[in-house]
Amino acid sequence: MACNRKICELINRSNLINLINKKI
Repeated sequence: MACNRKICELINRSNLINLINKKI
């Protein structure tokens, strides 16, 4: 899958936030 850097960054950030929220 090809994705733009901005889109990938947004997805990565959202994934990290979701993981942190789940841990809490």
